[in-house]
Amino acid sequence: MVEEEEGFINVKVLDNGIGLSYSGKSEIKKDHHSVSTTIIEERINMLRAKYGGNIRYQARELAHGGTETLLVLPKIIQ
Repeated sequence: MVEEEEGFINVKVLDNGIGLSYSGKSEIKKDHHSVSTTIIEERINMLRAKYGGNIRYQARELAHGGTETLLVLPKIIQ
């Protein structure tokens, strides 16, 4: 879902997977090392350096399983 709000663009992604806490404990992927969060943080830092620090990223586990991720970006008009 994408929404515009007072100079910002909010991007919300709902994932109905196994959730953040369980995915780190899964025996199936014991030798797997996920770098997705590191990559996202690096890209956000690059955007902050270029456009300013008003960028937010938040991921939270949902009570019924799955994950909700929110990315808030400043609306840039050039």
